[in-house]
Amino acid sequence: IILEKEIALLRSYIEFEKLQRDNFDFEIIEIPPVDASNYKIQPMLIQPFVENAIKHGFNELTNRGKLSITFSEIDDYLVCEIDDNGIGRKQSKALQQSSIAKYKSLGTELVFNRMEVLKRIGYLIDIKILDKEKGTKVSISIRFEGNENGKN
Repeated sequence: IILEKEIALLRSYIEFEKLQRDNFDFEIIEIPPVDASNYKIQPMLIQPFVENAIKHGFNELTNRGKLSITFSEIDDYLVCEIDDNGIGRKQSKALQQSSIAKYKSLGTELVFNRMEVLKRIGYLIDIKILDKEKGTKVSISIRFEGNENGKN
C-alpha cells in the first residue's frame, strides 16, 4: 500500500489504543520530509512492533510512555524506526512467564517470516531490534530491487 495510507492506519490504530489506555504519548515524524505518497510498502510490517510497544512495553510502566515512529530515507532505503521508553522486552517476557494466563505473541514472528518471503521476491529488507536500558528500538529498512526504492 502507499506509505501515506500506512501512516494514516498507524495513527488511527495508536489513537484507538490511547482511548483504551491513556498512559502514553506518541509522535510520527517524517525526516527530511519523506514523500509518503511516493512509496509503496507491504502492509502490517510496522504495526506489530507498534502494538508490542503499547501492549507490552507500556502495560506495567509506572511513568508515562513515549512512542516515536520515524520515517526517513537513508542510502536508497526507506527506514522506519519505532522507539519506546517502555519496560523492555526482557521485563515484559518475565511478566508473561509469571502470569497465570499464558499468552504467546506471534506478531513479530509472523513479520520475520514475511520478511524472508519478501526477500525472495526482490525486497531488500532488514529488521533490527535493540533492547535499550529503558524500552526498545526497532529499525526496519526496506528497498525493492528493480523498482527504485519501492517508489511509484
